Amino acid sequence: RRKALDCALQAGVKLSELSSSWAPFLVHATTFIEPGGRMAVVAPAELAHASYAQPVVRFLSQSFSKVKLLVFAKKLFPDLSEDTVLLLAEGRGLPFCELTLHQLHDADSLGRATNVTLDRDAGQTTAGWTSGVARLVEYLLPPATRDLYRELASLNQVVRLGDVAEVGIGYVTGN
Repeated sequence: RRKALDCALQAGVKLSELSSSWAPFLVHATTFIEPGGRMAVVAPAELAHASYAQPVVRFLSQSFSKVKLLVFAKKLFPDLSEDTVLLLAEGRGLPFCELTLHQLHDADSLGRATNVTLDRDAGQTTAGWTSGVARLVEYLLPPATRDLYRELASLNQVVRLGDVAEVGIGYVTGN
């Protein structure tokens, strides 16, 4: 575990001790991709929402020009207790320009993907995602829902749970 976290640190990514093993693995694997190259990875769904995933997300946006995340309503691997996503990245070493989220029902629907493209041309911004302020899962919400959430979060009467209570991961096992 220490060696994995050190490898991620050598790539410029400081990960929390709470990080799951996939996080340093994904960072380290990225370092083997040649300039202009592509990468495809089956990753845990935590990539879209876990706080420890934010440094990985920033690293991906600094490492690739385009990042696609395919999320599934039905588990890709039904016998596992883990929800997964498919991460597709291209343009290693080129400036980041696009994040595309594809919402799919199951693996059979890969050919019929619907997507939400977050880039400058679509009038949306990836700055929240790449800076770690927003989680990828926010972009899966319909725009009206996302706007309402952000409006409510900006009100003085609304308090974030983390401001009144300590929120942390409850229990993790390697089994």
